[in-house]
Amino acid sequence: MLFFLKDYDCGGIFSGSATIVEGSPVLTYSVQCGESIAIAVPKDPNDPDLKEWVKPDSNPVIHRPNTTQNFRDPTEAWRGEEDGLYRMIVNCDEGTCLFKSENFVNWTYTGIMWPTDAGFQECPDFYKLPGTETYVYKGSIQGQEWWLVGEYKEVPGLNALDKFVNTSADVLFNNQRYDMGTFYASKRFFDPVKNRQVLFAWVNYHCNDTDWAGVQSFPRIVLPNPAKDNSIITYPIEELQTLRSPSTPVWTIENTTLNSRGGKTASITSPDNVGAQLDILASFRMTKGLALDFQLFFDTTTGDNKAVSIASTAQPSFPTLMGEAFEMYESDAGVVTLRILVDRSIIEVFVQGGRSAMTEAYCAPNPEHIDDMKVKVVNQGDADVELLSLDVYTLKP
Repeated sequence: MLFFLKDYDCGGIFSGSATIVEGSPVLTYSVQCGESIAIAVPKDPNDPDLKEWVKPDSNPVIHRPNTTQNFRDPTEAWRGEEDGLYRMIVNCDEGTCLFKSENFVNWTYTGIMWPTDAGFQECPDFYKLPGTETYVYKGSIQGQEWWLVGEYKEVPGLNALDKFVNTSADVLFNNQRYDMGTFYASKRFFDPVKNRQVLFAWVNYHCNDTDWAGVQSFPRIVLPNPAKDNSIITYPIEELQTLRSPSTPVWTIENTTLNSRGGKTASITSPDNVGAQLDILASFRMTKGLALDFQLFFDTTTGDNKAVSIASTAQPSFPTLMGEAFEMYESDAGVVTLRILVDRSIIEVFVQGGRSAMTEAYCAPNPEHIDDMKVKVVNQGDADVELLSLDVYTLKP
């Protein structure tokens, strides 16, 4: 626990990161007043739960550069391949402030590695996509997780500033977001066993009559977009499929036409009691005038539900997911693919294999019946919809 405060913890402890240093984790954290960065180490590195932490006398290990007022949220550190120095970025007013160290205690400020005019960004992240030479920078700003990709080059030396050149647009442009919904302050970590970057985020919401606020998202993998250069996708990690119980779908539909709004078969409803912990996969053809709802938490008594809506627009290559545009490519051949993860009060939606994602919360008005709810698919548009496939799996509690 880090709740005990030192004088340098002015205003309280803010967010930070963990780095494995000489085989043991070291926490780096910022403080509310924005004056410094401090570290904490395990009291007993052999404790498998790492319950107790101590703050070394060397704290604080980094002081705010005098060129910035905002200063917080250190990233995980990485080591230079040529000089072996530790590197870490902390976000500043002008962009990402880069620091280097030989021992993780004495740090040298080298300058702004990535300057930006977008404004101060919280919770930065910087990492390499495995199997590529592409690096991702992420900043939390305006309530969203914005990313850019580029080329990174180490410059050896304690006082030398490394180079990072973007190959995509800057943050706040081209809709370069991990997620278009309630998904913030994300953090990814490298999984050396499967050679992948795994991403989590804070889903900030609160339902009445509960004693918690906010949850952690489902874990996702971050990958290069196979259909577009200088772009990335995020998608649920494969291990989530092990939560399916049973391992086969409880509801399957294939090659079904949903008539236009008001038609005899404009909707279909799942069997009883599929509940509110689900993994849903669907595909359908995009048509002019499409407006298709996947109604989750559907209560047959009241009609209450949370709808995941897909709609066509005047631009055929940019339909919308819950009001936010996503891009379709010629290689999609006019087919929309959808995956929806449902976990009692949040949903995470992925279209086109993760090219766009949307996370939203839903506080059911009748939570005592949440395990009795259904899924309903409704054509709200003026054109028939060809539903190519629909598989609904229930998940373990």
